[in-house]
Amino acid sequence: MALEIFSTSHLNGFLSIRPDEIKLLLRRLYRNSSRDFARVELKSKFSELTFNIMMRMIAGKRYYGGDDEEELSNNEEAKEFWEIVRQAFEYSGASYPGDFLPVLRWIDYRSFEKNLGILYKKWTLSCKV
Repeated sequence: MALEIFSTSHLNGFLSIRPDEIKLLLRRLYRNSSRDFARVELKSKFSELTFNIMMRMIAGKRYYGGDDEEELSNNEEAKEFWEIVRQAFEYSGASYPGDFLPVLRWIDYRSFEKNLGILYKKWTLSCKV
């Protein structure tokens, strides 16, 4: 599966996404600073750019952008998706004591596995294309 995703032909199929996302970023930066000088924190802008490129390649949609309807037409869906991503990162960095003490897994200590199941259901529902 990984070989197919990262194959040259597959990546070349998404070649137009990168310049398109860069144009959107530059347009947004221009709009914010066209009247006067503006300080911009580029780290977050490049994170947005990278995330949007990846999500357009995976899901075919932009999930991060400005407040404009023009930039992000499915704002409610994007907010819901970002909440799911935030929770997934929260759980991915968590150390689960049930991994070390199996008795805690039987009682589902802190509802860890239940919450992962709920997160999985939300993820699968939001990623339907």
